[in-house]
Amino acid sequence: MKYKLPKTLKLDIKKWRCGKNSKKKKNRCGIGETLLKNIEGYMCCLGQFSKQAGVSDILDKSIPDHNRIRGLNSNLISDCVEINDDEGISVKEKIKSLDKILKKAGYKLKIVNARYIP
Repeated sequence: MKYKLPKTLKLDIKKWRCGKNSKKKKNRCGIGETLLKNIEGYMCCLGQFSKQAGVSDILDKSIPDHNRIRGLNSNLISDCVEINDDEGISVKEKIKSLDKILKKAGYKLKIVNARYIP
């Protein structure tokens, strides 16, 4: 089955897993492994976007299959992974960078639960 990304992609900070194992709290969100969806229930940005496209089998997977999701190509996946997992930049900087690359690809980023930004 082929899925399609919605034009507005929501990033729920309360459910976001980013920043890998950064020692700086302002550079990471969530707990557990940084996956599309980890066993603790946290999702990286691509996990959240994949779920919004309708993909349900994301548990314990590291990247989405770009052949299954229309609008998601290997370059966009690579850029999102690099930003999401970067231990050296703050969560606020990650959001700005994701917003920029998503706009370039024709998408809008909407932040949900912004009060949880460290």
